[in-house]
Amino acid sequence: MPLPASAVPRPRRGRVVAVAFALAAAAVLAACAPGTTAPEPTASVTADQPRTVTSAEAELLAAVGFQLGRRPVVGVAGTIVDSGGALAINGWLAPEDHRAYAAISAPDGGAFLTVWTPTEIAAQDLSDPAASPPLPIPADGWESTALDSSMSTLAAGQQLLVSLASDRPDNAQLVMQGRAMYLREDSVAGTPVTVFAGPLSEGATQSNLHYWITADGTLLRLEMRLDGVNWSVVDFTDETRDIFAGL
Repeated sequence: MPLPASAVPRPRRGRVVAVAFALAAAAVLAACAPGTTAPEPTASVTADQPRTVTSAEAELLAAVGFQLGRRPVVGVAGTIVDSGGALAINGWLAPEDHRAYAAISAPDGGAFLTVWTPTEIAAQDLSDPAASPPLPIPADGWESTALDSSMSTLAAGQQLLVSLASDRPDNAQLVMQGRAMYLREDSVAGTPVTVFAGPLSEGATQSNLHYWITADGTLLRLEMRLDGVNWSVVDFTDETRDIFAGL
């Protein structure tokens, strides 16, 4: 799905987009400098008694993308992490439409706005890193390019977030065959959840995705090992406003 024309009036490989991803790289380099400490992973890497999911749990896990797609707009907030540091992400996702809008901020105080789909991304400068993404979404000032997960850990995370929703549940039997695991019971902001490790990708020995799911299948937190080593964490909250109205 292409980016809305009003959000990206002149799609092109622009300076602001290049600067945005340079900002992400610079945050990592800065965090690797002498005297600095990379943030500790916050993900549930281990569990007390992990086990293969039951058939009922496989059904619940298989429906996560479908359940997410039924939520018109969700808030997203968390951190995208690699070996050098973390970038904060704060914004909204329209799951069914596979598009998102957020502010990205680096530890040094730099920040930018971004809108994206699974295949395209646009960005513009954000003067106040502490500010929430402005609403309504700016109609101009964007520069865009293709979104490629190999560009950066941030790009990989953005692409994953807008690709989570599906129009039908997955095959629960395949979820079980993929060695999805029950990890533990936990909570997100006081809401009870079950934490699952997703099915293994081909050739993998550990899952790179942990899903924090309520009893009715609502996804409240996703942990992503985007670089194969470090965990990124994003929380999802319901949003009543039509953030993407008019786009």
